[in-house]
Amino acid sequence: MREAVANLRHAIEEAVGGLPPTDAVLLVGAGAGGFHDHAAADLRPLGVHAPVLELPVATPVIEDLTRLTQYPRFRGEPLGVELTILTRIVGRILGQVPVVPVSVPRGPEADVLRAVGASLHEALEDVDATATVVAAGDLSAGLHDRSPAYLIEGAAAYDAAIVQALEHDDLGSLARYGPDEAERVRARGWPSIVVAAGAAAAARLRPVEVSYHAPCGVGGLVAHLVGRDAPLTRRYEIAGGRTGVLEKPYRPDQ
Repeated sequence: MREAVANLRHAIEEAVGGLPPTDAVLLVGAGAGGFHDHAAADLRPLGVHAPVLELPVATPVIEDLTRLTQYPRFRGEPLGVELTILTRIVGRILGQVPVVPVSVPRGPEADVLRAVGASLHEALEDVDATATVVAAGDLSAGLHDRSPAYLIEGAAAYDAAIVQALEHDDLGSLARYGPDEAERVRARGWPSIVVAAGAAAAARLRPVEVSYHAPCGVGGLVAHLVGRDAPLTRRYEIAGGRTGVLEKPYRPDQ
């Protein structure tokens, strides 16, 4: 267990730590749907007593995105679980970088979520701003009998299918795995992943490194996407776990 957690932490640090400097980091996690005007990560509602970590919010970027996307803006609302965790991850690895917390609802179909991601990219281009995206990648919470959601039939196959979609740069196929199926297997990160995929498609990004981890019975996807013209210099892998997904090297001719 300890080694599996360390592997997940290392994968996250590699992906987030390798992000280029930009005007803002967009944090995407499940929630009501809108931009948050503050980024205070407080773990106390989750029963964890730790200092509140607060990052600066890129207010001008939020104002532009709100105006151009017509996505609502939440003033003073607390961050949800995913956005809280993402804020702490980014703060720990990148320091006091400006962020834009974006919550996305779990109910909409994939085409709606992809459109949200594409509109974020288009709005950033319209105001000549740059951003990187860090999205929650939680997959099934019912992989086995020690998972939070106990053992859900088809949960391991669901996670494997999501990972394969990233492996083959087939982001469009993510639509087949939600929202109803994502809810059934308790994959809270599906809407965030699809929003990120919409932004990636609009920005012409491709995955160069993907890893899968399930140290606590909850699948976790870590993916690093870069511009399609960027050189392939990093290893592309799927990390093995309880689901039996096999590890293999990236081949440029795939």
